[in-house]
Amino acid sequence: MVDRTRTRLLEFLASRGEEPIPNQFELGLPPPPALAVSDSRSVSVVLPLTKEQVLNGNALLRVIVNAASHRGRANRIYVAVPKLYAASLDGGVLQENGIGLIVYDAKRVFESIPARDVILRAETEDQSSAELKSEVAELRSRVESLEGALLSASKEIRELKDSVKELKRGPSRGRAREGRPEISVVAEVPHKADRSGLPSFLRSNPWVEVLSTRGEEG
Repeated sequence: MVDRTRTRLLEFLASRGEEPIPNQFELGLPPPPALAVSDSRSVSVVLPLTKEQVLNGNALLRVIVNAASHRGRANRIYVAVPKLYAASLDGGVLQENGIGLIVYDAKRVFESIPARDVILRAETEDQSSAELKSEVAELRSRVESLEGALLSASKEIRELKDSVKELKRGPSRGRAREGRPEISVVAEVPHKADRSGLPSFLRSNPWVEVLSTRGEEG
């Protein structure tokens, strides 16, 4: 009878994609008759209860305490009982402790109370590691963006400095030119007297030029 119940429970768990875990006791999971199964992402432990364990309050309490002790190694913990005795269990106590209930009879096996899905420490560490890697990648991206902005700003600052230098050079040259007096040079062309109205014998006389110049100076 026990083997038949175990087989039916394994078939029900297999229908949900959960397969038996070999050497479950070596992994810190409860030994048979407890069932330990996995769907490659999570681990479930099913503790089949006897009639005495269901009807004896102290025995049931020990089962619950024992089940809770495996919480760090299993994502979900169930107790399995025949349908005939399921009504004798306090479902509220099971739910408070996150323990699910699987019920079976001669015709079928079903989950009566869902087990609380607990994230194991290793999964939490993996999740934290993934979040940390994501944050590091984001920070690295921000740093690269800031480096690009700094390079662009440095280039603009150099260009501004060059422009300021050019502006400083330009006005100084202008002020230097403004401070110097401008000297204009006018070339004087010697004035030649008009000799066209003179008699021919005076036109070639050099004294005529001399006398005309002295007349202008006077």
